[in-house]
Amino acid sequence: MTLTSEDVKAAFPKEKTKAFNLPINEALLSEALQQLNRMIGMDQVKSEINKLVTLVRFYKEEGRTLADLSPHTLLIGSPGTGKTEVARIIVKIYEALGVLERGDLVEVNRDKLVSAYPGEGERLIAGYIDQAMGGTLFIDEAYQLTQYGAQDPGHKVVEILLKRMEDDRGKFIVIVAGYKEKMEPFLDSNDGLRRRFFRRIEFADYTQAELMQISELMFQEKGYQLDPKARETLLAYYESVYKNRDHTFGNAGLARNIVNESIKNLDYRIAKIAKEKRTQEAMKTILAEDIRLATEK
Repeated sequence: MTLTSEDVKAAFPKEKTKAFNLPINEALLSEALQQLNRMIGMDQVKSEINKLVTLVRFYKEEGRTLADLSPHTLLIGSPGTGKTEVARIIVKIYEALGVLERGDLVEVNRDKLVSAYPGEGERLIAGYIDQAMGGTLFIDEAYQLTQYGAQDPGHKVVEILLKRMEDDRGKFIVIVAGYKEKMEPFLDSNDGLRRRFFRRIEFADYTQAELMQISELMFQEKGYQLDPKARETLLAYYESVYKNRDHTFGNAGLARNIVNESIKNLDYRIAKIAKEKRTQEAMKTILAEDIRLATEK
């Protein structure tokens, strides 16, 4: 009896791609979308994610495989635009939609994936992928994996990642994030990257009005309020830095620093007042001088 290649294929059928197709958890989905919608700005980001939710519902209604959606995602934006926070929300949405078994996000970067020891990077990326099975692997500042040229050991990490994304298709999701101008060379560093990551969500810089909203919310959460003159001073500062922004523009990180420094300036100002003359209102009201000192750093 002669065995043919077809006989061998029949005896050892190819493993089917695993795709989670669980019922939609409407309560979890509503909670995740509310969390997304509470975020300031991000109109384009919210639009893209709502489009994804609509598509998943449609695919489920029509009995189509969710693998067609290719959920691996590229998050593009400057520092402080909320990429990591949105990644955490996205995986919760994927879990709620039944695209993922779990809403876990395994967060890594170059420091956790690249080693000077031969073979260590391959072992590290394989381990993190195994942890992410049923959930999501998130690689922050992914461009750093290949930033040191053709001999960078990070290239081998990318090769292993792409192979596992193919071999374990449907079993986990990968989200990569970074600056737009640096992610383009990263995507060009391996032919497989653009094919795997054609779902792209871009994060715009926060406008001066949005930075004010973020700052006022931070002050409010900490129990402080802005004096009207302080508000004018802070808005004028944001208008100036937004107009003259470059790649170092800190977005929400900038707002956080200004808020924290302003509170320190207030505390120092109050500390110089005799204790019996301190009032609760004065101790919780940010003045223009507190803002000016914070923005001069």
